[in-house]
Amino acid sequence: MNNDITKESIWSEIISGLKAVVNQDVVSTWFESLQIVSLNNSSLVLGAPNQFFIEWISEYYLNHLNQVVAKSSVPDIKIEFKVIDTDNLLVEEEEEVVAKPAASATGSNNGTRLLLRYAFDNFIVGESNRFSFAAAKAVADAPAKAYNPLFIYGGVGLGKTHLLHAIGNYAKSANPKLKIYYTPAEQMFLDLIQSIQERNHIAFNNKYRTLDLLLLDDIHYLKGKERLQEDVFHLFNHLQSMGRQIIFTSDRPPREIPTLEERLVSRLMSGMVCDLKPPDIETRIAILNNKAKMDRISVGPDIIYFIAENIRTNIRELEGALIRISGYASLTNTPLTLETAKQVLSDLQISKAPPKPLKIIELCAHHYNITLDQMQSKERTANLVLARQVAMYLLRTFGGMSLKEIGAYFGGKDHSTVIHAIEKITGLKKQEQQISQDIHQITMSINGG
Repeated sequence: MNNDITKESIWSEIISGLKAVVNQDVVSTWFESLQIVSLNNSSLVLGAPNQFFIEWISEYYLNHLNQVVAKSSVPDIKIEFKVIDTDNLLVEEEEEVVAKPAASATGSNNGTRLLLRYAFDNFIVGESNRFSFAAAKAVADAPAKAYNPLFIYGGVGLGKTHLLHAIGNYAKSANPKLKIYYTPAEQMFLDLIQSIQERNHIAFNNKYRTLDLLLLDDIHYLKGKERLQEDVFHLFNHLQSMGRQIIFTSDRPPREIPTLEERLVSRLMSGMVCDLKPPDIETRIAILNNKAKMDRISVGPDIIYFIAENIRTNIRELEGALIRISGYASLTNTPLTLETAKQVLSDLQISKAPPKPLKIIELCAHHYNITLDQMQSKERTANLVLARQVAMYLLRTFGGMSLKEIGAYFGGKDHSTVIHAIEKITGLKKQEQQISQDIHQITMSINGG
């Protein structure tokens, strides 16, 4: 339990568990920023950059954290926190060192927040991500000269954050004088709130406007935050006019982020926009083999194939499953066999191939007692409109389809119509029991068909 591999395995397993119970933005902002300080038989000590982090996690997310630990391979371990000085902390593992940029114009020294474990060399390239990888590498080779801005989008756990850190690490290695900063959009929002509370917006501007390379993760967090959108818009204009590189990631393309100002959408789409798709089975196997090699896990090809065949859409879940199996085998002195893997992963929701879009539409039509032709017609009776909106909601939920793709199944509806449908059903599902029951019954039909 006192070796680094076990320590990392435990924390990775907990992070994977948290992603199943809290929002990805929360995990990125509050938990992935923590550093492992020490581990013994009873406790795992995590270092936070300040007391505010500890208080926030304790107040809002401690119950979630305890629930995840209780279901982990080390249910009796206790999580403890302490404030650490990230600028001066000595750590054994290179990947936990936070590189620091040159001092800003104000004389302050903000860490880049880059994680050195994320590099181009350990990013597994397949057909699903080849284009995005090539664009990221081009930007890292020549910041502000290749594609500016670069916008990378894709579902949870497909490698967006990995590519962001890889770009930053590569560019920093090539030119140590570059001022580089990685931040989730939620952290930028917290910085903005602090600057407003302290009436010191100059500090906010100095932190972000003096950068050579800004890596802004999860920009879909800007949804509904008008003041932050305003600041990002002006920050974008300033950095671009100064010849500085900006890179964004999101879980969807710019035009599909609800309530985003049109002028900001236009800026985000003015450079290169590329996407990351779920990996095919060959890529999933390569990812698992690479993870096993990096973490020195001796695992047979039958286990690798079992995981790759059953977890299809999320790289984090893919790697988390391997870590979980390895951790269980190590802590219980159980042989790392296929049977062990099946036992340990028996409670996971195994990924299935997404249902065909027409099947979802047909099931919605059947539920509301209308025909498929009516679903795709221009009729606008109340029952028809509701059925179409539910179908759009479920197409987005199950298929992860783009708004344009969904709209094409309903006579070429534009993205704003589809966004409205999805948002309306999301709200009605929480407010009206009948809608919630309808969606539950259709979902059961989809899963059982």
